[in-house]
Formats: sequence, C-alpha cells, structure tokens
Amino acid sequence: MATAFIKTAKDQIICSICFEIFSEPKALPCLHTFCKKCINKYIIQMNAQHRERKGYPCPVCRRHVSVPARIKHNPEVWASQLENNHAVITLIDGYKTSKGKTMETCTLHLEKDLEFFCVDHTQYICSLCFPQHRRCNDVTTREEARCNVKQAGESKSNKSAKKQSENEHTNLLLEQCSSIEQVIDKRHNALEFLCQTEQQVRDEMISMRKRSNELIDKHNEIGKNASEERNEGLDQTNIQQSQVSQMQNIKLAHQGKPSWITGITILPSGKILLIDHTNEAVFVFSLSLDFQCKTNIHPAPYDVAPISTSQDHMMVSIPDTRELVKCKVLHDGFVEVGKRLKSNIRFKAVASDSRHVAVCSDSDIHIFETDGEVWMVVLEESYETTKFTYITLTSSEKKVFITDQTFADPHVRCVDFDGLTLWKVVDARLSVCSGISIMGTQLMVMSWNSGEIFTLSFNRDNLNTFNKGSVVFPWKLGISARQNVVCVSQHKNTLSEEDKRTVKVFKLT
Repeated sequence: MATAFIKTAKDQIICSICFEIFSEPKALPCLHTFCKKCINKYIIQMNAQHRERKGYPCPVCRRHVSVPARIKHNPEVWASQLENNHAVITLIDGYKTSKGKTMETCTLHLEKDLEFFCVDHTQYICSLCFPQHRRCNDVTTREEARCNVKQAGESKSNKSAKKQSENEHTNLLLEQCSSIEQVIDKRHNALEFLCQTEQQVRDEMISMRKRSNELIDKHNEIGKNASEERNEGLDQTNIQQSQVSQMQNIKLAHQGKPSWITGITILPSGKILLIDHTNEAVFVFSLSLDFQCKTNIHPAPYDVAPISTSQDHMMVSIPDTRELVKCKVLHDGFVEVGKRLKSNIRFKAVASDSRHVAVCSDSDIHIFETDGEVWMVVLEESYETTKFTYITLTSSEKKVFITDQTFADPHVRCVDFDGLTLWKVVDARLSVCSGISIMGTQLMVMSWNSGEIFTLSFNRDNLNTFNKGSVVFPWKLGISARQNVVCVSQHKNTLSEEDKRTVKVFKLT
C-alpha cells in the first residue's frame, strides 16, 4: 500500500516538459505546473517566434497567459513572476522523505543508523553505542543478527529478537504510510482551496457580466442624449470659424506662494475652474469672471477635466498620492471631493470627452472607459525618453493627443487607443509645446516659448496661427465650445508674480 502511495505521489511531481521531478515548480493561471527553467525556456522560444505577443499559451491546455505591462518587453523575467506551486513543493518533500527513510535511526544518536545488534541485550545499536557493549559476549552486525535470528528460529531468545525486528519493520512502514497520507491530505486541502478559488472566480465573472449589462444600459441612455452631443459638435464647428472679440483677465489674489495655474476647465454650467498647484487651491469663477469660491485640496491637485455634459462633475489629478479624484462643484462654487481612484502611476495631466478619461505622467498614458461609477481600463502604455506635458482625446476617432517637452525632441504626438504612435509633429513654429485641447475637428495647441496659439488638424495637416502676442509663456489651455470661451494660464520662473496668477480669457464671436 505504501508503494502505491509513493507511486501516486511521484506521478504528481513530474514536469510534463522535461519528465523529471519538478525543480522550482511554477504554476500558470490555468493551474498547470512546470519547472521554472523549463517554462522560462519555453517562453523565450515562443517570444522569439511571435515578438508582438503580450503573453504566451500554456504548453498543455494552450490557454493564453497575459503578462503585466511593465515587463512585457522583457520575456526573460516572465517566468520569475509566476507563483510557486507550494502544494507540489510539499508533495516533493514528502516523497523524498518517505523514499529516503529505509533504516531506523538510533534514539540516542539521531544521525546514526542502527548498524549492529547486541544479543546479550537483544537490542540494535549504532556505531557510537558499540563501545558501551564491548564487554558483551555476542555483538554482531545488523545483517549477521538477521541471519542468526532466522537460523535459530526455535530458540526463545531468537523468537523475541525476530518479533522485535518485525515490529521495527512494521513501525517503519506505518511511519512511511503516515508521511504519504499527510502529503495526500495537504494535496487534498490544496485542491479544495483551488475549488473554492474557482467558485469565487465564477461568482466574480457573473458579477462582471451583470455590471457589463448595466454599462450597456448606461450607454443606451447616453445614446438618448445624442442630440445634445450633436449640438455641442455644432458649437465646436462655430468656434473654429470664430474670431476673438474680447480679451479679459482673471487675476487670483496673492496666496502666499507664487502661483502656478496648472489646471483650467469650463464646466457645463459656465463656471470657470482654476487649479493653483503651488498653493493647493481650486478657484471657481462665474462666466462673467466674478469670483465665487476657493477650496483647498491637500495634497496639491494638478489638472482637471469635466466628466459630464450636463452636471458640474470633474476628475482632478493628485500626483503626490497617485490618485484621480472625482469632484463636483456646488451651486455656491464650493468643490466637494468624492471618490478616489488609486494608481501606481504619478499622473499629472487629465482629459475627458464624457465617454473616456485619459491621463498621463511624464512617460505613461492610461485610458479609462467610465459611466461615472465603474472604471474599465482601455489602455495602459509606457514610453521611453518622453516628457509628456498635457493630453486631450477624441473617442469618436479613438485618438489621443499629447504635448511632449523632451529637451532633444519637443513635439505633438498622436496615439491610438492601442497605444500605437500614429504621427508626431515637430515644427519650428511650435518649438516647445504646452497646453492642448480639442476644438471641433481640430486641435488647439500652444507654443510655450513663442507665445503663439495654433490650430492643427487631427491628421497633423494645416498648422495655422490662431492668436499671437496676447500671452507670454502660455501653459494650460481650457476651451468651451458652448460658451465660446478660451482660457490660457501663463508660467515661467522668471515671470512676475502677478503674471503667474493671471489667466487670459478670450471670448469669441
């Protein structure tokens, strides 16, 4: 029976790639297990054949295994990210223990086997106990004692020794069986845990399916407001054909530190919202530029984007805590802070077109699809040698536009919702770009060092000057097609404190 247990255990600890006992067993999400060295070699071979893959199939069931975005370009470490199969490790330990235990050890010297037998004391002894029995008449080796016991089977003393030997063998077998049974029990517990995990995954899938249906209902509801969105599109078209009829200034009161206005947006109600990053404050003004309220948010907010076409709801980035915060502006202008979305990326710039929210750090771009409650990741992409500044997007064309202030290569970049770079614009007139926003079927983008504001088509054609000479070192750009308003902040360390807290407001006709 013990042999059967050992054979069963051995069948469970053989790698299906090298057909040897597992070495550092690694488990795939589908629960198939392989040696770390074997699965690593397999991954590298598969990646060499299909370099564009973002994962690999299981060697047994062919189920696709995804890898985290941060390591997808380094397949040599994919195997190290897999979980150790502790159930298999325990089974291997039990198998080796039961297989290696073939001789009983001395009770006084645990590291020594019982190699000798003292006939006078009818006792097995080890080599360290041997000197203590030198005065005994008959001390033999273990093998000789076994032969003597067999030959003198009718002797009472030999019968006692034989019975003792049989008891020893029985105890040894019982111990081996007990060890195998413990391993099987642990395996059984591991299987029960996997069954529970499978049920949890099924429950989560049912919950996600239910939530997906709810999202579909939400999208259908959004479809009912298509006329409103079409009207907004007409407003965007009008603003493209507009001329600047009036320019006014919003000047913040001195806040103690030199201001740096990094966030501007015009909400559906017409309220203008400004973020002063260095003073950790959000200011709300009416469309007539009357001050309404100041709200302090700590740690310092950086950028803001509206996430509704009918309500004053917006998303605010908090770089220091790696958070996106959903906020709403009350009737009196006070900003109420709501739910927080945690991330491992230090996002700064944020943009939204009510269906998607795009955020970026210096080198990362994430896109979320949201109904305001549930957030689903559409894109997580990292780039090398970049210094992204501001971001905007259009869901209808599935394009994201980013200004990049990389010292050696400043440009405007366009990527799709898969993270693929479609085009880059490097133009001496643009030079170092800062703020960027959607204006109808065009982009509006600012040149930080020249002070000019340009328009640019979605496919990088027709770079035209929109305004020149009205702004010095423009930084953040905010546009409202409904209100025919363009707002621009200014920033450079050498600017006067008053210029840093001044926002230029262009009203269009």
